[in-house]
Amino acid sequence: MVAEDFHQVAQIAQVHGDILAQVPLWWTGGMGEVVHRVVGSPWAPRVVRDGEVLLVEIGVDFNRGYDIREFRFPITVEQFDVLRGNLVRHLLLWRVLEDLCLAAGRSGGGAAPGTVAVQRAIGVVLGGSEDEVEAYFAREGVGWRQLIAHGARPELLNEGKLFAAFEAGARAIGDQDLVWEYDANRDRARRGVTLGPLDTALLKYTGRYLHGGTVPRRVPGAVEPEQLPAVLAVVAKAEATCADVPDSASSAVFAAAVEAALAAHEPALAVDAVATVSFLVFAEAAARHRAAERGRG
Repeated sequence: MVAEDFHQVAQIAQVHGDILAQVPLWWTGGMGEVVHRVVGSPWAPRVVRDGEVLLVEIGVDFNRGYDIREFRFPITVEQFDVLRGNLVRHLLLWRVLEDLCLAAGRSGGGAAPGTVAVQRAIGVVLGGSEDEVEAYFAREGVGWRQLIAHGARPELLNEGKLFAAFEAGARAIGDQDLVWEYDANRDRARRGVTLGPLDTALLKYTGRYLHGGTVPRRVPGAVEPEQLPAVLAVVAKAEATCADVPDSASSAVFAAAVEAALAAHEPALAVDAVATVSFLVFAEAAARHRAAERGRG
């Protein structure tokens, strides 16, 4: 529960500079009363009061959930006011502190980032102008990819326009699918692949729109109802083409047959869409073949 007098205590800590000076810039563990958190986003930095000091607390994952370390950094009351009143700056501070902690923890030279670096980062993100914050991100090479999950437009992030990227509004609860979609679209752009509506629908139908390495399956609910008939028609054409292909045939055999058929049936399909349909037909045939082998065994 947030105490009613936390603001007064924070002001005391700010006035008495010796208190902040005696507080280690970081430490793991520790107690404290939570005075601010982002509801619905447990990984976002929160603010705790420990004695007479306000601290921003962040948990950093160093190894996919197997090595989570907690860091705490002292902040002033003015910085706290910005943190709790400005979600965009809160998210930006999250990115900065996580990058600093990860870099320091993996460098082998210590478990925590340096005092000067953290103080400068907190001061800029919570006290600097928008231009100063954006310049800091560009200069320090702070990763912004995860901001996409919270509603930032990647094309503006890529231009360094962090605040404009959130003009439509920041989301407290991140959506990781947005990050995966960005990654998938960037990979397709790198390969020169442009998707049309039917291409996108086919990739979603086979469960491979976000993750190209996924084994295809049929997910009709992922496709808009008005697009589903066209998707099913493409898949049916591929299945009919492969009706005489043995289930034991290689993926290359199925791919050649499907590519030829769809080149005539839907010549505008992107290469990724054709590949996902041929992979679907092959995967289902291979599953039938394995089942038949088990039945004979």
